[in-house]
Amino acid sequence: MEYEGSVARDPYGNFCLVWSDASNGDRNIYAQLYNSAAEPLWNDDGITLISADYYFINVQACRSGDGFFIVWEDAANGYDNLDLLGQFINDGGEMLWAADGVPLALTENSQRN
Repeated sequence: MEYEGSVARDPYGNFCLVWSDASNGDRNIYAQLYNSAAEPLWNDDGITLISADYYFINVQACRSGDGFFIVWEDAANGYDNLDLLGQFINDGGEMLWAADGVPLALTENSQRN
């Protein structure tokens, strides 16, 4: 089951779709780049940005330089203590930051994107 998606366009007519998915019991985050004809340019099933046994919410994408910046609220510490994490994916579909994203805001209580 897919949840919460976001779309960002590049200057070439392509668009990056990010979404969270709970089809395996956990809510993982995926990304896919499509061309202007809506054909996938990365793996057929997209790229898995993070996979864990807790939930992620409010996944957002934006274009930045030669790729896409993805940010999400991470519930690893519970829904009352959400943190912001992020990932940068270049146009070739490579994740350039740490495998499970990098912390952008880690303080007590919930952070919001």
